[in-house]
Amino acid sequence: MVPVPVDRIWSPGRAGPSFAATWSTSGPSPLVRSYRPSHDRPVEPAIDVQGFGEGAPGAGWPHPAVRRVLVGLELALSVLAVGGALALVAGGAGMPASTIERFPFGSAVLGGIALLLVNGVVPAVVAIGELRHEPWARVGHVVVGAALVLWVVVQIGFIGLDSFLQPVLFGWGALIVGLALVARRR
Repeated sequence: MVPVPVDRIWSPGRAGPSFAATWSTSGPSPLVRSYRPSHDRPVEPAIDVQGFGEGAPGAGWPHPAVRRVLVGLELALSVLAVGGALALVAGGAGMPASTIERFPFGSAVLGGIALLLVNGVVPAVVAIGELRHEPWARVGHVVVGAALVLWVVVQIGFIGLDSFLQPVLFGWGALIVGLALVARRR
């Protein structure tokens, strides 16, 4: 028998060739579905189910300035975290021994490595991803900001509120999250 067209497989929002799905009543099983390219009808644009925009790189953001601000905040955070991590690993960054004893695992070296990874490497990767228009970078901004906020909360829990940088960095992380979420909605 002749294959009977059943439906068209398409992804809303993505341009490109579509596929016609057909059911075949002949062959090993009457429930075998086959796909063949069909160029007779254009495919509609893809919908980004995560809500972080659609289509071309940068689409869905309210203004390129928001992207630049996020990248700048993340790169600056990364540079500061690398400096802080090096200071911790090299000698505890001038902190008294009583403060270092309150660190998780009681080690400035492990604290420095954690600082480097969480607030140095991750923000740099997300900023580079945004510059390359990677779609995952939009979620990455929220992750970076939330990680910084959580870092400060955990830090205050372990060593207490003993630096003006703690509230500043908490606000910095909240700003990154806020910008990423506001930009996501537009």
